[in-house]
Amino acid sequence: IIYIYSGIYYEDNLTVDKDKITILGEDKNNTIIDGSGYDNNSCFSVININSNNSLLSRLTIKNAEKGIRIFGNNNIIDNIVLTDIGSNLTNCSEMSYALSIFNSYNNTIKICSINSSNGIILNNSNGISIHKNNFTNNRYIALKIEGGSNNNLIYNNNFINNSQDAYDESINLWYHEEYGNYWDNWVGVKFALPVF
Repeated sequence: IIYIYSGIYYEDNLTVDKDKITILGEDKNNTIIDGSGYDNNSCFSVININSNNSLLSRLTIKNAEKGIRIFGNNNIIDNIVLTDIGSNLTNCSEMSYALSIFNSYNNTIKICSINSSNGIILNNSNGISIHKNNFTNNRYIALKIEGGSNNNLIYNNNFINNSQDAYDESINLWYHEEYGNYWDNWVGVKFALPVF
């Protein structure tokens, strides 16, 4: 277990490349990894998870071109705040997302708050569970699921004041049992807004 005490840490391109690693912040609102002080022109993600069965929890990641990138299976991202990711214009060759999942299986994203240029992208990733997250004020798209990403489960999330809430070009489930998602631009009957 790697325990991070409350404070502001200026870091970028941190990599987890061993399996079964737990990174745990003291408090998600006060344990902050700030990418702005490291390299304002960096195209790296602040945290890269290139491992399996790891846990990242109780952190704020902010002021970076890219937030978290996952190339691995059975990882859990829990109670993370991702804010102001992709707000700086750089010469990066690919679009900036707060959280990117590539070629991965059975990861879980839960109880996170995402407020950036773009929220989450899935590419060629299957069996991903995305639930109990708040997607708010994302300037372009909150959740994008590209081709080759099937059998993912997206439910009990709040989509509020995003330019585009979601885009799905694969076959996925957007509900689980009685739980769907809250969309602030839904014109039908609305249920109470879940609070996480």
